[in-house]
Amino acid sequence: AGAFGDERDGDKALMDWLIAATDNEELILANYDEMDTATIEKILTIFRRVNKIDEKEEKLKNMERTRKAAV
Repeated sequence: AGAFGDERDGDKALMDWLIAATDNEELILANYDEMDTATIEKILTIFRRVNKIDEKEEKLKNMERTRKAAV
């Protein structure tokens, strides 16, 4: 088993995530070897914004603070 609980190595896991995040397998396959960290971080930033991940994390933090205050 690989580091991700399956047979994938880190490179394959990253490629799979990029394909899922962009919903464009051809784009990723054609450009994967030229992608640098900055490009991957931009895709992550866009992915987080589109999926409202930062807002969800903040909401969870606020809920946890409220729960702790009530105890």
